[in-house]
Amino acid sequence: MRSLLTIPLALVFVPWTAASAQEWSSAQREVWQVEQACWEHYTTKNLEAGMACFHDDYVGWSFDMPVPGNKADARAFWTRDFAAMDVVWYNLKPVSIKVYGTVAVVHYYFWMTTRSADGDDTTVTGRWTDVLMKQGNRWAWIADSGGPTGN
Repeated sequence: MRSLLTIPLALVFVPWTAASAQEWSSAQREVWQVEQACWEHYTTKNLEAGMACFHDDYVGWSFDMPVPGNKADARAFWTRDFAAMDVVWYNLKPVSIKVYGTVAVVHYYFWMTTRSADGDDTTVTGRWTDVLMKQGNRWAWIADSGGPTGN
């Protein structure tokens, strides 16, 4: 019985390993570094550095929002999150990074554990798709969609 369960599990993890273990081009690595830096700004509550990750014309649609939001909405959400919880731990796994000149599309999976003001920990998993645009030497989020998918 144990070996029957191992085969489906192995098949589930093989595509994930292949996608995350591929070699990225220098442009893909550059975009992924921006993603990591922007998540770091969020997890360390660095609001102004985090807002620099958003293009002025940004529009994003989180799974839990009824309609898309703009950069001002993102600022309000980040400010609310910063007051409500601390990020204890997080991990990001890129699945696909495509760079088309000055536009990049990034699909990734995340895990995050947060601690509420009363000390309760919650772990969330999810997926996100970010669209970045490069202006000059700076990549910024122009659009995104995603969010928690379960625990």
